[in-house]
Amino acid sequence: MTLSKDHIQTQSLLAFNAWKTLWIKNCKANKEKIKTSHKDFLGRFKGKRAFLFAYGPSFKANIEEFKAKYQSQPDIIVGCVDKAFRPLVALGVIPDYVLVADGSVDAGEWLSGISVETLKKTILIANVYCSPAWPEMWCKHNLEHSILWYLNKDNIECTKNNKCGTAEYFAPICGYNEIIEAGSNVGNSLVIFANKIFGSKELFLYAYDYCWRHGEYYGVEAHQKRYLTPSFRVVDNCKELAFSTMNMEFSAKWLDSYIIFVRRMYGVVTKNLTGRGILREGRLAA
Repeated sequence: MTLSKDHIQTQSLLAFNAWKTLWIKNCKANKEKIKTSHKDFLGRFKGKRAFLFAYGPSFKANIEEFKAKYQSQPDIIVGCVDKAFRPLVALGVIPDYVLVADGSVDAGEWLSGISVETLKKTILIANVYCSPAWPEMWCKHNLEHSILWYLNKDNIECTKNNKCGTAEYFAPICGYNEIIEAGSNVGNSLVIFANKIFGSKELFLYAYDYCWRHGEYYGVEAHQKRYLTPSFRVVDNCKELAFSTMNMEFSAKWLDSYIIFVRRMYGVVTKNLTGRGILREGRLAA
């Protein structure tokens, strides 16, 4: 599936306008915490297979499969999105890295009960405008050098004279300018880091649904919020009817395109073990 330039611009600008005020505030709060460069982490997991966990409705079934089939195998590493971190740890899987991008995701809820020893084993990948409480959890234990910061590159004109997108807009605010491709959401950015920075050539995706069926939702959202989110019907990879949103479908299409690109250009093999969802490329039956 391909994305038009207008589609990309529209989605990017919607997100920017909705969150700009909070992102500016978070950039200022995170500025003094930034102590590392991307080059400090280059090739850190080269030669290792990366098992990446988003937090779609397939998470529970997928983690059971991972523990049964893959956890004890050599030469694997585990990465996850913010909301999958605590559930993984609770099930005995300590991620090698976790990525947070959301400007408002609650650290009190999603880092509750995480030990210092676990933090020491886990790299935090943090967007410069993420919720400051997340990097603060690492910093207060003197783990600043285990935080990998980044900005997203896109092409939207945030202001009249801005031609290089949100990275150019936020870089002066936080005093940092190391970027990755515009991954469009937290799970997609995780895929980029697994390959481009950490050096894995085989990626295995779990809980990358980008949709939900009746009675399900992403993360642990309030019951009322589920039905306030604008959604529409889609047919998933199991030929079942499901719900998705404009942003989720956009993100799935973006990742489909990225999977094709890195396979052709860099020989990166991506296998989608989710078993359902609307991500078309790399899908395998879980």
